[in-house]
Amino acid sequence: MNLNLKFQHNKKIIVNLKTYKYVREYKKQLVKNITQLLNDLDIKFVISHGNLLEYERMTPIYEDDDVDIRMNIDDKDKWILFCADEKNKINIKYNLKFDDRFTKMKQQFINGIQVELLNFVNNTNINVYNIDIHLDLVFNYVESNIWKSYNIDFNNLRKIKYLEIDTYAPSKTDTDRVLRKDYGKYYLIPKYKLQNINDIDEIKPIKYRSNILIYIVLIILILILLLGGYIATTSYMMYI
Repeated sequence: MNLNLKFQHNKKIIVNLKTYKYVREYKKQLVKNITQLLNDLDIKFVISHGNLLEYERMTPIYEDDDVDIRMNIDDKDKWILFCADEKNKINIKYNLKFDDRFTKMKQQFINGIQVELLNFVNNTNINVYNIDIHLDLVFNYVESNIWKSYNIDFNNLRKIKYLEIDTYAPSKTDTDRVLRKDYGKYYLIPKYKLQNINDIDEIKPIKYRSNILIYIVLIILILILLLGGYIATTSYMMYI
């Protein structure tokens, strides 16, 4: 039985090989373009949340249909200067378009801004779908309960390759800490397994989570038996 996965933000769209290829390629172009923009502005940033989780697992999260980028709040003046020019909102150079919060910095300091491609570049002639795919661009500290504080060291970032694009992630120590906070200590264990990308329509639930619980129960039972044996032995020795 498959999971009939649907995309996280497009809940009416079923995840299959064709829709996934389109979403992945769109996200790849978003990551490439925002990386180029922020590098040119000398703003430090990292992939985060589900994208960082996907990178650390080294396996796709097929239903994840957006990109999350956290920027260094210390670079805010550089970003404010970029947003001060409203002509940058529809940006041909970087093939990006920003939502209506572009010149409204007060709102950006609350919940960031969303970014889409100005034009999807379809060099491989894949099927294109009417799916809302966006990039959330958020400072690491904002005045919002939706976006958790991202307390990482922006002077100690890793250069990584995500979706085949050279970009940045937090240090290994910071990554482990923020992912544990967001997803729990077993964050590396995926919810399902897939032998081959072409089998995406037959995604099976993974059993690792239930196996861990079984191991924990078995260990507890063994400890109880050992404790019971110790008590019985001690009681016997007292009567001798």
